[in-house]
Amino acid sequence: MSRFKIGNRIEDAIKHKNRRELEWALEYAQDRFKTAAMKQHEKSWRLIVKRIKEALDALPSENT
Repeated sequence: MSRFKIGNRIEDAIKHKNRRELEWALEYAQDRFKTAAMKQHEKSWRLIVKRIKEALDALPSENT
């Protein structure tokens, strides 16, 4: 999957507040943040992780 498709998938997860996709996006973004080689990339991925966490926090809790 290209980086553009992945970026769109992450944005769609945030926009549509899909829990499963947000959880995937969070894991992916955290992995990318850990492996970022440049400070600029770390900053970008840190902001994406923050947006995903905010979207997840805004979802109602699951009763399992």
